Amino acid sequence: TSGAVKVRAAASEQGDGGFISINAGSGASRGGDLSLAAGDGDNAGGSVGVQSGGSGSVTIMSSTASESGDVVVGSGSASGTSSGRLVLSTGLSDVSSGPIIVSSGDVLEGKGADVKVSAGSTKSSTTVGGSVLVSAGVGGQGGGLKLESGSGSTSEGGDLNLVAGAGFDSASGGAVYVAGGDGSGELSLRGGATSVSDSAGGEVSMKS
Repeated sequence: TSGAVKVRAAASEQGDGGFISINAGSGASRGGDLSLAAGDGDNAGGSVGVQSGGSGSVTIMSSTASESGDVVVGSGSASGTSSGRLVLSTGLSDVSSGPIIVSSGDVLEGKGADVKVSAGSTKSSTTVGGSVLVSAGVGGQGGGLKLESGSGSTSEGGDLNLVAGAGFDSASGGAVYVAGGDGSGELSLRGGATSVSDSAGGEVSMKS
C-alpha cells in the first residue's frame, strides 16, 4: 500500500471547527478546472466519497452567471459488461424519511423547462429496450400514484397523454392497460367539470 495524504482542519471545543477551501484559479479567458479522482487498480478502482458531518448538507451546483453551467451526474461507460448504476435515495428513518424532489427551474418569461425521464435504447433488433417503472410504496395502506398535468393561469390546462409505442412495419403497436386493483378496486373515467353556466363539462370519448 502506498502512503496516504490526509488534509484535516483543526477541531474546536467551543466554537466552529476549521474549514478547508480548495479553489481553482480564475483566468482572463477560462477559469481553471478542479479535478477529484480516485486511483485505478487491477481488481477494483478506488471510490470517491463526499459526506457532510452530522445534519449538515451536501451541495453540488454550478455557478450563478448570465448562463449557468451544467451539472452532470452519471456512471462511467463499460466496454465489457454492464455500466455502473446511478442511485438516488434518501436515508432510512425511524419516523419519516426525506422526500426526493426532481424539478426543473422556473422562468420569469418564456416556456418552463421540461423534466425528461427515459429508459435506455438498444441497437440490437433482437433485444428489448429498457423499461420505466414508477411505483408507490407498499404499506398497511399502499401509497398513491398521481399523474397530473399543469393548470393554466390564463388559458387552457396542459394535456395528459398515455400512448403506447408504434410497431415497426406490420408489427402490432403496444397496448395500454388501465385496471382497478385486485380486491374490488374501482376504475373511474370522467370528463372535467366546468364553472361556466350553461356549459357542458368535458367529454369522455373511447374509440377503437
